Amino acid sequence: MKNNPRNAGAPSGTPAPPPAQDGKIRNKRQMATPVSPAEPPPTTPLSGPLAGPLDAPPQTPPLAEPPRTTPLAEPLAEPPRMTPLAEPLAELSPTTPFAAPLPASPLLDDHRLTAHILAGLERDPGFDLGILAEELNAQYPIEDPADQALAELILERLQRPVWEAGVVLRLQPQHRRAILDALAAAIAAPAVPAAPAAPATIGSFSDRMEAILQEAQGRHDAAAQTVRRHGPDDLARLPLTAKRDLLRDLVGGQVRDPGEADLALLYAAIDLEPGFAAADAEMRREARELLRDRLRHEVRQWARIDDGVRLDLLNRALSLHGSALGMTGAPPALVLVPKADEQTGSCGNYDFVTGAILLNPRSSLWNDIDEVFNTVIHENTHHYQMWLAAQLTPEQVMTSEDQRHLQAALFALNKRGYLQPSAGLGGYMSQPVERHAFLAGDEVMGLWLKDAREEGAAMLATLLATPHEAAPLYAARLAEVLESTSVSGIFASIDRARDFLARLPGGQAVKQLQDLEHHPGGNVILDARRRQLLEEAAEPRDPGALTAAIARLRSEYDDRRPGPPTK
Repeated sequence: MKNNPRNAGAPSGTPAPPPAQDGKIRNKRQMATPVSPAEPPPTTPLSGPLAGPLDAPPQTPPLAEPPRTTPLAEPLAEPPRMTPLAEPLAELSPTTPFAAPLPASPLLDDHRLTAHILAGLERDPGFDLGILAEELNAQYPIEDPADQALAELILERLQRPVWEAGVVLRLQPQHRRAILDALAAAIAAPAVPAAPAAPATIGSFSDRMEAILQEAQGRHDAAAQTVRRHGPDDLARLPLTAKRDLLRDLVGGQVRDPGEADLALLYAAIDLEPGFAAADAEMRREARELLRDRLRHEVRQWARIDDGVRLDLLNRALSLHGSALGMTGAPPALVLVPKADEQTGSCGNYDFVTGAILLNPRSSLWNDIDEVFNTVIHENTHHYQMWLAAQLTPEQVMTSEDQRHLQAALFALNKRGYLQPSAGLGGYMSQPVERHAFLAGDEVMGLWLKDAREEGAAMLATLLATPHEAAPLYAARLAEVLESTSVSGIFASIDRARDFLARLPGGQAVKQLQDLEHHPGGNVILDARRRQLLEEAAEPRDPGALTAAIARLRSEYDDRRPGPPTK
């Protein structure tokens, strides 16, 4: 958070605490996902990929001189708790059997109330304790006036620590375990104001949150000094785990923003993890083959189809790309967001908040098939990066032994310390998420260039053999564009030549048969029949029978069209 005044008794750099509630917590907003009062929901990861195994251990010293570094003994796996409990947080679940009967209301049971609060904070750091209290009271009415008074005292006592925990979780998600453990300890303290431990526990919780923020800022400052002290060559020689630790500490100092110059220097020294890079290159190769083979016919029609059909084609591309990368779940949504071309340097971008790919149909690049697929694969690679980062949470399956683990951590940290192009193209292009995405997107440029040139060469031969005074003009134009690398330009020139030939006697039948040349439902038998009909179309004896034969052939091609990939 930026430039917020320090509040007395609250963590520095945080917003002012909520106003007094006159002994009661009131409903201030509607929760995005209501908590079921009967049973707290299963613990879910924090919003964003930095929760869980990215927790920074409490006393890891900053890096000293290279090559002597201080990587974690077990980086990003199970760091020690800063305020350990007698039992892990998972054991606070209400599904754990209790020896004594459960009280009627979870508000009067430390374990059950803790489970509700921790689950709510993990789902949303802006969790509202007042809404939870109202839902629990509706489900478990408290009839005894003494118990009602005790529940109000408990809620009043917990209002501030729950709010502080949410603020620090937003600022320092990598300290998730320490924050929630400290909050669980504060909840477990006696609720009676006269008890000596109560004020001390609440006060110590605020001090602990303040200490987390101060420690994070200290780590940030030490990491920034290390990056500035060592030149690019020294940074490049550091182990990748040491660079990850530097990045973790740089982006962790979110009491004020991490320095863009420091991040740019560090990003320039970070390459893809070798094991990840090798496996990723093979998956990208498989993705390109799927895209080229499965979408050849649809891509050929790009200039002739409207935006709705184009979106259908691009959604198929996302499914093919995602299946090659091993992603599970639905692909990101494609959303058309028309903008003036000068407002965007490309025809789309990825929204890291919603996980959607935004495309601009007014861009001058929207009709260039190479540029569109470059954009879509680039942005879907960002979706893949965030999917990998989400596997780092304790509830997921990726362990530190997984060769993708280190790279996923770098992607997650990069998202927190993302550099916009305004910070300088060098830093923007070299950061891990963009370096990886540009690599994937650029590789699909010219994916159908070989097909376009082969089809163009066949059309050029047809034009040169056509006895018409305008044929040489179309042939010259096509020959010129065949020297370029523009797939869209070659296809457009072929289409103009086909339209010219279609206006000649018998030309319409020839054009229909030529359109079937790259149909995805083709096989050896159908292609042989298509060539036979092409010969008949040159001098048709029965135009009606030829038209019917072409219609039957197209129907057979369509029946063999492959469906979407299965996962």
